[in-house]
Amino acid sequence: MWGATSTERPTDRSDLVPPTSNVVAQLPLLRALAACATPQCGTTTADRAIALAWILHLVGDMHQPLHTNAHITSQPNEQKGDQGGNLFVLQIGPPALRLHGYWDSIVDRSVPRLDGESQPTYVGRVAASITRKYPRTAALARLRPGDFDAWAREGLDTAKMSVYPPTLKRGELPGEGYRVQAFRIAEAAIAIAGYRLADLLNRMFGP
Repeated sequence: MWGATSTERPTDRSDLVPPTSNVVAQLPLLRALAACATPQCGTTTADRAIALAWILHLVGDMHQPLHTNAHITSQPNEQKGDQGGNLFVLQIGPPALRLHGYWDSIVDRSVPRLDGESQPTYVGRVAASITRKYPRTAALARLRPGDFDAWAREGLDTAKMSVYPPTLKRGELPGEGYRVQAFRIAEAAIAIAGYRLADLLNRMFGP
């Protein structure tokens, strides 16, 4: 994988610490809030629904590698990181294409919708393809139930190894090799995120 053994591979900055309010810290709180239906919890149905919606959102987010890193460079506005690729502009636009957005849209870039295909049909087709390539039975050993820190660190490791290769340039759309690699990473991440989320919800609401 890009940068895995290169001297240019990004390294951690131990002098910079993440904010205390982050996805790893918030998910256990949201899990407790969403799962508790007793009056002692002081939650309404609406409170629990909002907490559940945030769980769905954040579990997905933390499996996109650019949500788990802050790439520090010599750029004047990146002394504390590039905001997960949001400051790394690939195309000025309009609209501007940033590295974070490129990774967010990697499925659409790699598997275009067919003419006349509805959004639900498209999502179902992509999901079926991913689950065929990455079945749940092959993912069981990687579930690591509730270990949100480990989940986030997987994304950080991916970002360090594969997101910022020397070939990636500001102001340039990444080449086909980068797209293929990014899509392969995204498919695997989507699969494990889905299996982890399903396991988490079963533990929260199951019998």
